[in-house]
Amino acid sequence: FPVTIKVDLPSSVSGRILSGWDFFKKSVASKSYSFMPCQYMQTRSSAEGRVFLSGVVHEDNEYTPIMLFQAKAVMLLPVKLYNYFIRPNSITTSKYTEKHVVDLLTVCEALLSRTKVCDSRYPVEYVKYIQTMWYIAFRRVSIVYGADVPHGVVDRIQSVYWSLS
Repeated sequence: FPVTIKVDLPSSVSGRILSGWDFFKKSVASKSYSFMPCQYMQTRSSAEGRVFLSGVVHEDNEYTPIMLFQAKAVMLLPVKLYNYFIRPNSITTSKYTEKHVVDLLTVCEALLSRTKVCDSRYPVEYVKYIQTMWYIAFRRVSIVYGADVPHGVVDRIQSVYWSLS
């Protein structure tokens, strides 16, 4: 079935030209941030050199905030840019797999590695965004693994947690 995403953003964002990070900060603060890059348009030159994490289910969770960080100007348009289909057993509907947990941790680690390079440029909302993904991964661990969580996954969860503290 086709799905159209409607994002309700506050008037502080809607119809205004903002820097990419101002847009990110305001939309995260209002809990209306969308990580799906299909909801954004960017010039080809601004996308050069940016690639999605290879083989990762949640690659757009890493790509989009960095895309916005690099954007000099962002404007919310009241236009539907993209429709997609959700099929049974797709990655969109099967959220509780080992791959989903591991890939969320991979995205957290990739985003955290950027904060080590340029701490002062990353707003509190960026860290909150990473914390939210960590929390989702943490909650899914018991569903996916039960009591038999592999040591490697435990180590990664702890590592991301302590990096965020």
